[in-house]
Amino acid sequence: MLKNTFRLICQLNSRCAGRKSNTFKQIIAYLLAGITSYFIRAAIRTSSLTRPKPRVIDDLATSIQGKYEDLRGQVEAIAAHVYENIGYYSPSIWTHPSHIIRLGVGDCKNQASLLQALFERCGIASELIVGVTNRLDGMSDVHAWVRVEIDGVSLICDSTISGKAMDVAEYENAVSGLVDITPEYLLKEPISVTYGVGKLSYR
Repeated sequence: MLKNTFRLICQLNSRCAGRKSNTFKQIIAYLLAGITSYFIRAAIRTSSLTRPKPRVIDDLATSIQGKYEDLRGQVEAIAAHVYENIGYYSPSIWTHPSHIIRLGVGDCKNQASLLQALFERCGIASELIVGVTNRLDGMSDVHAWVRVEIDGVSLICDSTISGKAMDVAEYENAVSGLVDITPEYLLKEPISVTYGVGKLSYR
């Protein structure tokens, strides 16, 4: 589809090359830009790169869950897997968690959404948190991480920083040399959802 679109653009462009009217050329240029944009978006929407593959998440969650009977062990294993296997890189388009597994890269939001999806598949109450980090250079930035709760204890998983589940104090210590995360984003009320139901929370 994209190849045919670009061929059409080249043909129209060559036909317009001999025209003297700049206005006509501008109209054609805008028209071609619109057509190109439309077909590129359509190609992206139907591409296998953006089509979710939930089975990939299910398979990974099942393989991890089968090795650990206790929830804490599963949480630690998931956190370690994402930290060790997913590099930090920001994809140019929105990426489903299943594609992060296949691509092997993702930014903080991508990695947090993958963590949360894996926790949900394993029946672990989890919450993806998007919050503000106050960088030491005085700038603020948006960051994403996941909070899980096991037996009333809150643990923070941030695969861009560590491959282990940390309590709040450990997490604050881990990021102390990097950023100063506003405390209210960490010290939240206990997760009030049943196991297996993830809660997405933008703060």
